[in-house]
Amino acid sequence: MHRSLFWNVPSSQFSHHRVNRVIDSSSRRSRNEMAVNRQTNLKVAVHSRNLVRHHNESSQCHSDENDSHVEEINKLASAINKSSTIWKKSLQVGGLHKLDVEDRRELLEQCHFAADRNHAPSQFLMGLICGSSNPPQHKEALDWFIKAASPQSISPLTDHSKIVGSLGILPVAHDDEDVVAEAAYAAGMTLLLGDATSAFQQKEIKKYYDEDDDAFLLKDGYVLPKDDASDFDPKKWVRNERRKNLRKKAIFGKVEGDLEIPAVQVEIQEAVKYLQQSANHGYGQASFVLSELYLNESKDLNLYNSVEGIRWLEISAKIHRNPMAWFQLGEFYRQGQHLPKDLEKALACFQEGIQLENPQSKYTMAYMLCDGSEIPKDVEKGIKLMDDAAKNGFGLACAFLAINYQDGAYTPPDHDLMWKYLNMGDQVEDVTCLSMMGDIYLSGGFGIPKNLTKALSCYQKAARRGSADAFVNEGVMFFNGWGVDMDLKKAFYAYQNAISLDENHIAGLISLSDMYKNGWGVQQNIDMAHTLALRARKLEDDHL
Repeated sequence: MHRSLFWNVPSSQFSHHRVNRVIDSSSRRSRNEMAVNRQTNLKVAVHSRNLVRHHNESSQCHSDENDSHVEEINKLASAINKSSTIWKKSLQVGGLHKLDVEDRRELLEQCHFAADRNHAPSQFLMGLICGSSNPPQHKEALDWFIKAASPQSISPLTDHSKIVGSLGILPVAHDDEDVVAEAAYAAGMTLLLGDATSAFQQKEIKKYYDEDDDAFLLKDGYVLPKDDASDFDPKKWVRNERRKNLRKKAIFGKVEGDLEIPAVQVEIQEAVKYLQQSANHGYGQASFVLSELYLNESKDLNLYNSVEGIRWLEISAKIHRNPMAWFQLGEFYRQGQHLPKDLEKALACFQEGIQLENPQSKYTMAYMLCDGSEIPKDVEKGIKLMDDAAKNGFGLACAFLAINYQDGAYTPPDHDLMWKYLNMGDQVEDVTCLSMMGDIYLSGGFGIPKNLTKALSCYQKAARRGSADAFVNEGVMFFNGWGVDMDLKKAFYAYQNAISLDENHIAGLISLSDMYKNGWGVQQNIDMAHTLALRARKLEDDHL
């Protein structure tokens, strides 16, 4: 029985029974005994009345405590339900930033109330709110993720779920176990990537820099005020950029366009700890990320362990049915990387991926069927599977088919089908398709008239998706005034962004060197021009 119910029993009954028993027994005694005991009986009665009062006060006290507990639960339930309603509204309207001021204030207030009372889903939601605020509060977000992932952070309403109702305030998690797994994943990704906004979403490529900026960026975040351009040390800049890129390559082995100073200190070992916690709680994406980390051979990362990496990858594929994990296993068996080369096992993995509608698996199998060097050639089957991948929105498949119908590599040329797949690629913003369209509009052909304005538009779209080649082409068009008014500053920024995306882009380095040498669109800087030209010349020699 609940303690508060016990104290609601009229405890004074026990005291009254005691008094009555004393009086009844005394009546059978002699008058002398009664006289002798009168004072004792009086003391007993007084003590009994005090005991009654004490128990009544205790009953009231515990009743108040019970009422207070129920009131606290009701407040917590109300806060959760209110924040849940507003959170779902934010998902419907396209994000927290689309909510009005009153809704944002109410969400923060109610969610904070529940989070402070160790309600794990609310703590996780507080992390998401902090991470998606403007500007993002990365450290605060990480703190909330860690609290939600803590074993001590258990919902006080777990035993009262029938009273509260559904606590599904999160887009995925619906109970404490799920929340712990997602929160641990968010904490791990924040510590791995250095900011909370990338925990559950891919980072967008930063808007390219134009003449409205107060400073121009030399590569990834090194700001050089325009007035101080003559004081620039190119050797120091090259050393800094090389160091930054080595660090970026340590994360998943690739360089992306926009490297910023981490908002949160990157701690690889701590990140792995939280990712393992998340994976052990059954969060599938965590096991896949762990496989990527353990199979990364970067010495800077210092985590390579093929046995652990393959173990987590197989867990992701076989237990969580992750389509991308099946594709990766297939590629490893196909290439003999991290696993013994085994084409039969590779094909089996690709088939699993295809059944799960994985476009990469479809594309790879389709390419192998068209190529015929690894498995028996079957162009008809390959083209059909490639078309399926393109319809899944896989840009590489769109580009493959567009090139095929342009050149007739595997089927007779068909320029109508070429444009069909180029347009499909345009819809998913595939840089190869966009660049092909730009090239066609630039010079005309395939039944399409020359259109420099459309060419520039295609190059700009491809550039914003991270194509260094497209940035160089954009720069050329601004430099020459093709399809647009001549603008040397915009040409300069376009060339600069090209080497920001690819520091070894020879055409970008040569073009940028010319801009600095002649002072076109930027203050003249002979040292900078010389440094960039030397880098381009060395890269050209290395390619010979």
